Amino acid sequence: MSEHAKLLLDSSPLKPDSVASSPTAEPGSPVRLDDPTTPSPTCMVSRSTHSTQNKCPAKDMTQFSTEVSCVHKLTKVNHEQLQTFAKYPQAEQLIFLAGSIFSLAHHQPLLVPTDAPIVLPKKLQGKILDYASIVMLDPSVPAYHNEKIGAVKLLMDLIITNGVSWGFTNKMKDDHHQMKAVKDEAGGALTTRRNGIKNTITASLGDASHLGETLCPNTLNIVELMEALISQQKVKTIKIDVALCGCVAVLRQVVTEDPSNKYWTTVDSELENLQVKYPNPVKMSKFIKKHMLDPDFKTYGAANIPKLSRPSASRTCYPQASAPAVASGSGSVAS
Repeated sequence: MSEHAKLLLDSSPLKPDSVASSPTAEPGSPVRLDDPTTPSPTCMVSRSTHSTQNKCPAKDMTQFSTEVSCVHKLTKVNHEQLQTFAKYPQAEQLIFLAGSIFSLAHHQPLLVPTDAPIVLPKKLQGKILDYASIVMLDPSVPAYHNEKIGAVKLLMDLIITNGVSWGFTNKMKDDHHQMKAVKDEAGGALTTRRNGIKNTITASLGDASHLGETLCPNTLNIVELMEALISQQKVKTIKIDVALCGCVAVLRQVVTEDPSNKYWTTVDSELENLQVKYPNPVKMSKFIKKHMLDPDFKTYGAANIPKLSRPSASRTCYPQASAPAVASGSGSVAS
């Protein structure tokens, strides 16, 4: 045994206990450093130092922990935890930090990174914007806000049917996250179009301060309103016909009854009632002309509606099974 080790053993306050507790130690026998039951010199020095440190009051680090909390903008709970931590002896702080590191190492593999934002092809984005306007101005749309049967479904049907020619691939169709991104894009485009249509129809009512007059200033008749809608939606393929004017007359009547943020829900409810009450498209067309379009002429001014021998151009854009007649039947309102 080296002289340095003997000196440490002789000066250690733990020597009697260590020797007495050793199952192999006998009275008068020397202490062996290679005996696993014998505390190492380093351990004994550490314990001695720790025992000495406990006799001294810990330095008050409360103010410093407060400054650290301010720098890192910690929450009140974290600030209180930091102040408690600052009062620990150094050894306990190290153990606490080690435990925190082990916990982070354990939970890190369990963290799931958020999905990277999906960027749709520009061609598909353009088609969605263009056809959102066409769908919203089609008189055969069964609902405007209802996602199961309304404009969103019709636009998604168009996207899936046209597929690659619109920039929509089979890989996108089979990927849940990409399909959601496409549907969200379609829904956002339709929401923008709905807001534009409602604002244009509201403006067509004229100056509200002149409601007592027979015809309010700045009022648009149904054809002028249709021209304003087509211009606002920036679509040139839509043709004005009786069916489309009848549909917009319904929208204008509802906006006078419910201009709130539930407007489109009210419109969908009105369309649903018409479908239930008049399952026959011809009878529905007659009802709309008599109770929606003719009163619109009287309130906002008469207009000459072009009589088209074919359906609106918008109808040719739909897949065969995606354009159920709702407010128009064969493409014109029966007289």
